[in-house]
Amino acid sequence: MDIRETSLTKLVRESDRYQALRSQYLSVVEEQLAEEIKDFTLRDIDIERILSESKKTGHIAELLEKKFISNDMASNYRKH
Repeated sequence: MDIRETSLTKLVRESDRYQALRSQYLSVVEEQLAEEIKDFTLRDIDIERILSESKKTGHIAELLEKKFISNDMASNYRKH
């Protein structure tokens, strides 16, 4: 991501509208994940990584190889 895109994404995620919609659409998913995986908090970056893996197989493996994520986190991502 370039700097502009990163800044825009950050501003969008900090907006009240985004927070309201996120709660509306993801609260059930977050609750289900919390039941399945103890001490797991669903962050926006987690959602992006899971979606990236569904679009491009191997994305999680790349993150793991670069040590951006732990083995446990990679395992949690792959479950969903």
